[in-house]
Amino acid sequence: MEAHVKDTAPLEERIGYTFQNRKYLDIALTHSSYANEMKKNLSSNERQEFLGDAVLSIIVSDYLFHTFHLAEGDLTKLRAAMVCEKSLCEFARQFSLGDYLKLGRGEEMMGGRTRPSILADAFEALLAAIYLDGGIEPARRFVLGFVVDTLEHRDEFAFTDYKTMLQEIIQKNPEERLSYVLVEESGPDHNKSFVVEVHLNSNVIGSGRGGSKKSAEQAAALAGLGGHLHGEPLQLLGQGLGLRLLGGLLGLAGLLLLLHGVYVLSGSQNGQLPGEQEVPGVPVGDLHHLALLALAAHVLL
Repeated sequence: MEAHVKDTAPLEERIGYTFQNRKYLDIALTHSSYANEMKKNLSSNERQEFLGDAVLSIIVSDYLFHTFHLAEGDLTKLRAAMVCEKSLCEFARQFSLGDYLKLGRGEEMMGGRTRPSILADAFEALLAAIYLDGGIEPARRFVLGFVVDTLEHRDEFAFTDYKTMLQEIIQKNPEERLSYVLVEESGPDHNKSFVVEVHLNSNVIGSGRGGSKKSAEQAAALAGLGGHLHGEPLQLLGQGLGLRLLGGLLGLAGLLLLLHGVYVLSGSQNGQLPGEQEVPGVPVGDLHHLALLALAAHVLL
């Protein structure tokens, strides 16, 4: 027997769009738990979610670019706030998208209709359905109906985007590369768990777990920031930056030692300073060796 399936005409009325090819709408409403349970080679909404994510990004980016004369960093923050899981879940709730989803029995019992990650993914899949069926303009009208209203009340809109915060820190060092790596995916379809690591170059600087990949990435970014948020100093616990700082200090120490040795030798030749014991217990020759070692360490780090 099939799980909860609801007439979608009221949904189309709520979103202000009538589908010509209802296949796209049907796929958008089909969660993977339902598709797997039915075993009828049904397509879940995961592929359309992928497309919807890209369509959402270009529509929101285009709107922000032409509406707000802000710096790139501020535009990035606004976009991140609009396309995050929290926002998409709220958009989906405004037209009761969860009521129309086709879920497996296990997901249904676990409250999948109200789960933020499922609602956010379904919103993106529905956007892709509109785009595939009618093109970019209907998709734009659908998205901006939510985005414009939210931006008008953006002083009341609070979202902490840890990924953007971490990226802004890393961008101060252009040679550094930040990436997110999915290292674990576990649990049944109705209760998935994801573990993501954030890498600075080849070093792991944070790890996070969440019910969706996006939330796990945010948790990893928070760990990478060191947890010092909301007014406290931000500390990046990255080995890459630490090694570069150490290398710089060693290089400075080596340079100072070399200059000191030159000063001591020149003074000795003029009869003004004792050449071999300017630093108590450390002959000038040894100073030269220490300086060369420090400079070599600086180059290697």
